[in-house]
Amino acid sequence: MGSNQFQASIVAGVLTLSIIEGPAQSLVIEIPKNAKVTVGRKPNNFLNFADDQHLSNIHSTISYIDGKFYI
Repeated sequence: MGSNQFQASIVAGVLTLSIIEGPAQSLVIEIPKNAKVTVGRKPNNFLNFADDQHLSNIHSTISYIDGKFYI
């Protein structure tokens, strides 16, 4: 069990999440613009972190709307 710490960056319109601390450390995830991305502990989330004790089942949603990412 543990908590993952994320760092987000946008380069050339691409959102990248880098996990900088926690069980999934060193994982880098590119977020697609055309998807509604859910983050949480449940297995049906796009980003599933079942062992992260600080996330809820569906913790957040990342969407791309009118040229901007929203969490």
